[in-house]
Amino acid sequence: MSNILLRHKGRTIRNVERHQDIPVDGVFHDGQTDREFDVCKLPMRYLADDRAAVLAGDLDAQKRAIARAIDDDYDFRAPPYEPGWANYERVGKESGVAEAMDRYYKHDRLNRDEGSRDRLVKDREIDLELGGFACIACHHDAVGGRTVYVRRAAKGVTVHIDKTP
Repeated sequence: MSNILLRHKGRTIRNVERHQDIPVDGVFHDGQTDREFDVCKLPMRYLADDRAAVLAGDLDAQKRAIARAIDDDYDFRAPPYEPGWANYERVGKESGVAEAMDRYYKHDRLNRDEGSRDRLVKDREIDLELGGFACIACHHDAVGGRTVYVRRAAKGVTVHIDKTP
């Protein structure tokens, strides 16, 4: 999957990959012109229920996600989030995201209702593909009570757990 790069110029956002313009009258602040950013890497709170549509290239979904971020004064110039890896200990390797989640995510929460496991695994696989890492369990959902990340490895994923008690 390729990233969707958008550039704001004047009154439109340009989808660089598709060579299409999205009108966004008045949603950008003056200091955010001529910036290129990856809408797929917006924090989840902006993608909301539109995440799958944004990743699929739906221009209306991209516009909604960007508008939510602008309303919240999101700084598009900020680098994407990267965990402080010094605070995480590598504890093992798994063949994939699903296996890591089966081992480190609380079973009752992972399998809440029909399809929840598949949905959660797919979401984390997208994060891993886009950013090279994914948070597979926060401290509430992790078996050990500490945040768990996975990172890409040559084969499978490496598992990293928060060292702080």
